[in-house]
Amino acid sequence: MFGLHLCGDDVRLDLAPIRILDKLSRFLSPLRPACGGDKRTVTEFWEGRLAAISAFLSVITRINTTLLALGRTMGWIAMMAMVAIILAQVFFRYALNNALPWPEEAARALMIWMMALVAPSAYRWGGFVSIDLLADALPRMARNLLLLAIFILSLVVLIIMLGHAWTHYSSPILFNSSGLNRLLQDTGINQAFGTNFEFRTSYIYLAMSVCLALMISVSAELILRLLGRIAAGEDAFPTPDMPAAMGSE
Repeated sequence: MFGLHLCGDDVRLDLAPIRILDKLSRFLSPLRPACGGDKRTVTEFWEGRLAAISAFLSVITRINTTLLALGRTMGWIAMMAMVAIILAQVFFRYALNNALPWPEEAARALMIWMMALVAPSAYRWGGFVSIDLLADALPRMARNLLLLAIFILSLVVLIIMLGHAWTHYSSPILFNSSGLNRLLQDTGINQAFGTNFEFRTSYIYLAMSVCLALMISVSAELILRLLGRIAAGEDAFPTPDMPAAMGSE
């Protein structure tokens, strides 16, 4: 358990292994009641950690609820604008025989942003298509541990993807959008406000960075909530109510 070194007449006792064991013992001591000691140690140990999880979860839940509600509202606006633009193009093309040069590109951009703004809400409330036959067949604890591993893996993948998405958005080779810049010309927005604004394709690619950043925040919330459930039970950390616009299970 310890080292004894003989150097001539000098005898030295190496206490490093003892120090390591002492630190390990201090770390593990809350996990088990001491013999004849206070058996509330384990409860106090988990209560402290559950309180920390609950505090962090409360903050990130409020942040996500606000951001996701804003994203869903903007997603609805983007969808309505996309439908209006497509209908306008149909009218100009087939009624006036004079198709506009920008609606197709504008509709694609709005569709991408709409998806990016509502996908994190779908992720939070389990709206993505999933195969859960294995998870449903497992006992509660095993199921939660499997979900925890999946959420952690998803978080790692999302962080890697966010790095690539931001690099792509920041790329200097992305060019101006000719179709959407024609929209500024046709509507006279720059002339009216005395600006020289130009649409760039990077504004469309920015949607992926926004989507992934929101999904990372949702992943952190899901992981914290699942950790709380593993430690304190399913009812201790309930999932926030699903918005009425998303339907209910």
